[in-house]
Amino acid sequence: MPHINLRQLFFVVLYIFEIYPKCVPFTFINSI
Repeated sequence: MPHINLRQLFFVVLYIFEIYPKCVPFTFINSI
């Protein structure tokens, strides 16, 4: 199991809460 430091974990959380919520409504609008 690879060691995950806090900085890498921070960027993953930042990606989930910043980038992913912006992509979901965009794809949802395109699907309609």
